[in-house]
Parts: sequence; C-alpha cells; structure tokens
Amino acid sequence: MREWHGAYQARWRDLDGRWRSKSFSVKREAERFANRVTNDLDAGVSMEPTRGIQTVGQVADRWLANQHDRLRPRVWANYERAIRLHVKPTFGARKITTVTPGDVLDWVAERKAAGVSATTVALAHNLLGRVYAFAIRQRLVRVSPVIVDEEAPRRPQDRRERFLTEEEVERLAEVIDGRYRCWLYTAAYSGLRFGELAALTVADVFPARRTVSVRASLQDDSGRVTVGPTKTDAGNRTVVVATFVADMLGDQIAGKAPAEFVFSSPEGGPLRKENVRKRVWLPAVAAAGLENVRIHDLRHTHATWLADARVPWPEIARTLGHTNPSFTMNRYAHAVPEQSETSADLLGDRRAKAVRRPAGKIIAMR
Repeated sequence: MREWHGAYQARWRDLDGRWRSKSFSVKREAERFANRVTNDLDAGVSMEPTRGIQTVGQVADRWLANQHDRLRPRVWANYERAIRLHVKPTFGARKITTVTPGDVLDWVAERKAAGVSATTVALAHNLLGRVYAFAIRQRLVRVSPVIVDEEAPRRPQDRRERFLTEEEVERLAEVIDGRYRCWLYTAAYSGLRFGELAALTVADVFPARRTVSVRASLQDDSGRVTVGPTKTDAGNRTVVVATFVADMLGDQIAGKAPAEFVFSSPEGGPLRKENVRKRVWLPAVAAAGLENVRIHDLRHTHATWLADARVPWPEIARTLGHTNPSFTMNRYAHAVPEQSETSADLLGDRRAKAVRRPAGKIIAMR
C-alpha cells in the first residue's frame, strides 16, 4: 500500500499474474481492504472484478454441463429439474458472491412452506451446495453459504424396506400374468435391479451353470429407452440362482437369439418399469392380498433372505452389486437380530469345550 496527496492505494498481483490496484481516501479502509486481499490470495481466491459478476444460475449451468457425461441420464435430468424449479427462481439472478447463509435458510423455509416435499428440498439444498463447491474450486468465491450441519434439510429416512416371505412370493406368482412369472422369480431369487433384469439378453444367461451375467442396465428417461452401464462398476457381476430359477430361465430363452432380451413386453419391446408397475405388478399385488409392496422390494427381499441365512456381508454386497459391504450391512442389518441364537450357541460351545479340556500341568510359576 502506498500514499500520495492524501490518498491511499492498495496494489497487488492477482492469481493470473496481473497487477491490480484500488484507491481509498481513508487509510483504515485501505488497510482493511489490503488485509482482505492478502487473506483471499493466500486462500487461492482471485480478486479479479469480473469473476464476481457471474450469477448463481450461470455457475449452476456450468456445473451441470460439467456433470453431463459423469452422471446417468436420469440422474442428470433430476438434477437439472431440481435446479431449474427450485434453485434458479430464488438465486438464479443473484451474483454468486452475494448469497448469505441466512438467504439459504430463508429459501429452505420458503420451499417447505410452499409444500415442496422434504426429499426435493434436501436434494435442491445439496445441489446448491455442490454448485458453490464448484464455484470455490473455480476461485469465484471464498466460502460457501450452504452450511451442512444438524440444521440442514435432510431427506426423510426411507421406510423400513419391505420384504416378502417365500409364501408371499408364491402368492404373487400364482396371480401374476403368466408371461411375467419367470421375471418375478428371477427378481426375488437373484436380487437384480429392474433395469438389470430388463437389460438381460439370452447371451447373459447360462442355465446349465445356474448363473446370470449382469453387464448392463436398461434406462427409461422420459420415454427414451436406452441400454447403458450398470449403476456402479460393482454392478458388473455374475449371480448364481436357484436350480428351479435356472430351469425357468432355460425355458424362457428357448428358441431366442443370443441378442434378444430375456424379458420383454407382450409386443416384444423392452420392459418399461412404469408399464410393468401399472399393468402387471399392482394388479398382482392386489390380487395376492398384499399392501405397500413395490417392485424394488423384490430386491430387498432377496437381500433380507441372504442376511437371514447368515451369508457373509461381503458376499451379499457382491450379489447385489454394491461397492461397499458396509453400505449393505447398514441397510439390511435389521434382518439379523442384534445377537442371534447361533452366536449365543457358539459362545456356549466355547465354554463347554473349556470346561471339558483337562487342566494343563503347571511347569513354573513366577
């Protein structure tokens, strides 16, 4: 900082290497500004004036564009919709540097008061935070006004996963459209996601080996059906199925070409979840006398059966295509009592063996 003719000038070299300056008539203001510039530059934040002109909407668009090839089309579409409908109306025209934590809290309260679901509010809040994290990496702002703490909006806890008993699956199989009976049993006894089942081709099924190779997933994005990669890399897996399921799959693919879908619509096209839900699933659930059961609960059913059978968590995770066994355990631990009779019996057996073991001879004692 330098002084001349009663004026003060702060001068600094910005992150882009250019020299910049700003003049003040009061020395204290100049010193305060100089200290702020120093702190910002140390934190890697540019003081280039044009950088702060960008709006939240502009930065959000840049972030979304950067995510397009990283996210599944359906996820990206959900993100774009949440930002367009819930973030931009409030913050879209605001300069990225002007939003405060109080503004964000007021926005969350306004969204809730407007009747927006807790899940949508939590998603929009999370996305605004990710936009600001992007802005920080781009050195557009120093800190984020989106504070994640105990007061941040949260998605409501998912209801306890509904799982069916073997008897309930049989009741569904008796009343479901016969063309979907093999699909039902395969879903319940393999744990495959709907999209993974819909993407299965004849070449993926090996009845003699009782295995199904999962290599793709069918996506239905607003009526546009595509076959793409599985949800995660761990989704690429080989699943062993029960003998009776393997036999049913053998009958299902008989006479079909290797590239044909194992499961298809009555017209021969790919399975679309919403159509199956409305035309096949809901009528079968009602006819079976069941309530509050989703198609995805067939996957929960399989996971719960495995957990109840004391299959090791890493093996369950591999079967379901989960990346982290801890996630699997946390989600399905409710299927296993906190202390099973089996574990209690094992401890009892250890004690019994210890009692029966003859006492050893003491060689020395110190």
